[in-house]
Amino acid sequence: MRTKNFKRFLSAALAVCVLTVLGLMGKVPQAQVQAGSVNYAFNPSFEEGSATEASRWGLWPGWDTGSFIGSNARTGDRAIEITLNNDQNYALYEGGITPEIMDTKSAATLSMWVNYTNITDEGFMIGAERKTSGSEDANVFSQRYTGSSDGWTELTLELPATDLEITEVILKCEIGKGSGNLLIDDVTFNGSPVAVDPDKNYAFNPSFEEGSATEANNWGLYPGWDTGSFISSNARTGDRAIGVTLSEAQNYALFEGGITPTQLDTQSALILSFWVNYTDITGEGFMIGAERKTSGSENANVFTQRYTGSSDGWTEIKVELPATDLEITEIVLKCEIAAGSGTLLIDDVSLKLDSGENPDDEDDEDDEDDDEQGEVSADKQPGVVNTGETGTSLISNPGFEDGDTNWGVVGGAAISSDDTHSGAKAVKAVLGAEGYGMWNNLTADFDKNTALKMTFWVKLDGVTGDGIEVGVERNCIDGEGAPLTDHVFSERLTGTSDWKKVTVDIPATEGCYGIVVKANIAAGEGTVYFDDFFIGLAEPAQQTDNYLMNPGFETGSATEASSWGLAPGWDKVSSPISTADVHGGNRAVSIAQGTENRVLFQSNNWGMPEMDLSQAMVYSAWVKYDGITGNGVYLKVERKANDEGVANVSGTAVTGTSDGWVQLKLLVPATTETIDELIVSVVAEVGTGTVIVDDAELRLAGEDDLNDDDEKDDDEKDDGDGDTDDTDDKKPSPTTGGGVPAAMALVTLTAIAAIVISKKRK
Repeated sequence: MRTKNFKRFLSAALAVCVLTVLGLMGKVPQAQVQAGSVNYAFNPSFEEGSATEASRWGLWPGWDTGSFIGSNARTGDRAIEITLNNDQNYALYEGGITPEIMDTKSAATLSMWVNYTNITDEGFMIGAERKTSGSEDANVFSQRYTGSSDGWTELTLELPATDLEITEVILKCEIGKGSGNLLIDDVTFNGSPVAVDPDKNYAFNPSFEEGSATEANNWGLYPGWDTGSFISSNARTGDRAIGVTLSEAQNYALFEGGITPTQLDTQSALILSFWVNYTDITGEGFMIGAERKTSGSENANVFTQRYTGSSDGWTEIKVELPATDLEITEIVLKCEIAAGSGTLLIDDVSLKLDSGENPDDEDDEDDEDDDEQGEVSADKQPGVVNTGETGTSLISNPGFEDGDTNWGVVGGAAISSDDTHSGAKAVKAVLGAEGYGMWNNLTADFDKNTALKMTFWVKLDGVTGDGIEVGVERNCIDGEGAPLTDHVFSERLTGTSDWKKVTVDIPATEGCYGIVVKANIAAGEGTVYFDDFFIGLAEPAQQTDNYLMNPGFETGSATEASSWGLAPGWDKVSSPISTADVHGGNRAVSIAQGTENRVLFQSNNWGMPEMDLSQAMVYSAWVKYDGITGNGVYLKVERKANDEGVANVSGTAVTGTSDGWVQLKLLVPATTETIDELIVSVVAEVGTGTVIVDDAELRLAGEDDLNDDDEKDDDEKDDGDGDTDDTDDKKPSPTTGGGVPAAMALVTLTAIAAIVISKKRK
């Protein structure tokens, strides 16, 4: 299951849970625009703003002439509340809706939800002023309303299309003198989007030419523009570029948001590109991409692999953002730069609509040809990877079935369906006058100094010159603290051959912190195909190996932990990264309970090493909690087949305050089901306390783990829902809701759960 599909399930479950809870409370969820439409009203539910004003909205004769922010809202926490009087008329209004935002000449629909009581005299009306550069206009207003409504009522007004050149639309509610009370909430203004310009660059200030001597307008830089000198004159075009000198003690991020559905169709396929010039980049390097945010916890983020080393001058890096069914509220362009050394120059950012002309089209044509020629054999079906090896593989996307995801494929190399060892895709590399390479940065969490075994499948066709070699580059530090690069490669391959497997034995070493899989393709003639890479421990994996990525949350931005999701969203939880109180390392995740469930989770499909998902495992995390209420905090593991949970396990919830750091541990029993996906999570249900999470681990269960669990079996009781746990019938088992996938709450479960608490004071 792809990350996007998993997050759709996550969103569905969240919606079901929120609707249920709010239904019990008698309050509807915040208004959403109908599918396929865009609400061009800014801050439509008045949730943004100070205690006395609503952002983007004006109020005549002034917000300071009374108290107009009410808590008696239709949705959310705020509404506009106006008490009429006989001496003053009022007007609530919002402008700024221009031809750059929407087609202001098109037919449109305005609606406002109102709740009014005992309105007298002239009453109120809603409408829109449509301004032009001359004296004419195309204003439209409703009738005036008086009396009382039957609770919340939606007033709708149709604005016909016009031939006038409308320079601005101003939404209004005009309230005459009189008496009574009026509440206003959830404004919607639907119209037609601006005509699509396929050549338009939707990035703001793309070449960084606008701004002060120390900042670039519209762009942000983490940890702050004032933490260094980032404006460089060594530009590709114009006079300015962004220049970042990497630091071993600091990661950086260059970002730009504000790209919303009012600018373009954020659900459509897009092409993002950055021009970069980098020299001697070490560590985890840098990557570019786009965060595509939604109003919930799901997203459709897309990022490249990480780049290290040096470029051959200015180089364009492109990333395709596929179309999505998610309602994207904002696109944030990013270049994330990890701690390390070297220099990086960035210039000429571009975000354009995808014209449909991209290399994958060739793959589609090949697929059509396959259909015409007959049924594709089982080993050549999309998604199939056959390395011929057993054990845990540490390399992501080993058979290129996800295209060039996590790979640097440059020069004369490209993803192709012309000839594969297994699955539907491989790399086809054509030799030429200059040599080039391709690479994959290993991101799995394992001892980089251990002995490894690497294999790959290769097919050669008339390869001349020095041919090709494949192996690893290890970034190390010698005994005196100086950087050292260690290379281990296969023999050089030339000539012509059918598909064959090549093995590279990589000896153990010392002082290494990073490994890059590389293929060096020398100058010459001929064609080479690569497929089905494998890299694993030379010795079989031990049961203590941790399969989780970033288990101690050490990597990531100041507000997120990489490789982990947090529902309902990292940006929805206050200060989720803790550096002041940790179990190990320098960072932990801090989760404050709230009015909806908070779920910290990771899927094996996000890049964990390959493993047998049906075998017994142990999942654990160190936690420190304070004042946990409600159903508490607990561990959960979901195992899915065909997108349905089939062997889910939940641990016993903890509440109250812990005595320092304690370890929660959950035994996940073996199952006979064929498992497609495994999701681990820490669930903090609705409440008022705080839990800090650190040093999570997922490993194979050993004999001691299973024996410990057998001793518990006699005491465990089946609670009737298919799960067994170590709680008794007097204590309710943890319920599932909020941000976890729907299947986690709806599918009958059969499993044995155990929790062990170990204390550690700190």
